[in-house]
Amino acid sequence: MNNFSEHSLPTFSPCRITLSALWLLLLFGTWHYTYANSASVSEITATPALDHTNAKDTLPRKEGNSEWWRDKNKNTIIVFVHGINGDSSGTWTNIATGAIWPELLVHDEAFADADVLSYGYNGRPSEPDLLINELAAQMHDSFVRWGVFKRDGILFVAHSMGGLVVRQMMLLPHSDQIVRRISCLFLLATPHLGSDLANVVRYFFHDPALEQLGLHGRGSFCNNLIQDYLRAGFDTPCYAAYETRPTYGVTIVSSEAAMVLSNGEPLAVEADHIQITPTEGHEC
Repeated sequence: MNNFSEHSLPTFSPCRITLSALWLLLLFGTWHYTYANSASVSEITATPALDHTNAKDTLPRKEGNSEWWRDKNKNTIIVFVHGINGDSSGTWTNIATGAIWPELLVHDEAFADADVLSYGYNGRPSEPDLLINELAAQMHDSFVRWGVFKRDGILFVAHSMGGLVVRQMMLLPHSDQIVRRISCLFLLATPHLGSDLANVVRYFFHDPALEQLGLHGRGSFCNNLIQDYLRAGFDTPCYAAYETRPTYGVTIVSSEAAMVLSNGEPLAVEADHIQITPTEGHEC
């Protein structure tokens, strides 16, 4: 596995690197599933235009803390999952232009054959709620109700702790059939080894998930997740991006922590932990 260095990165804005690279990875994941399940290449390229006259195209449709950007029972679905202190909208929104990453996919013909969901949960440290394990179970139950697992191709784009929630969901009992339907994981700065910052912040906010992220070493949540994941023998393609700039002077997730369990080419992004999602710098 080859690591990119900061000096080898093109001089694009932080989120332009992320969007350009992950756009290609998402295209590959969507194309790979479509190609494997289609009769001819012509069926891949012949993607229908969006029907803006249909009431279901009203964007977005709220579902609790989540947002459906397209819900037309497509066989492929792209699911965005935010991290701690994030939400289904703000995490993926460009604060300068108002452009929203899930919405960009909906209006891109390359993704016309995929539904798009931005999943949301209570991730505010000031509103302590659930352990990561419980968040994973909650997400699983929501997906069952919404029919997400009926799709044959599920692609996840997750930021920070959201990646741990997705991985923990894959480890839930009797999840074999679900895991087989997951085409790819695209994880942005996921703290597989925990977070030193969380270890400090958890003393100010009594948040169960923060406490899990703040513990390290044998017996910790993150260590157990890694060991369980390895024992499960998952071969799901996973691509990891990691931050190369500190956030307010602190590196929140190291490259080593972000790349754990990744089996795809890693991506170094000239951004901090917040900017690694397209909240700034993307020209659209």
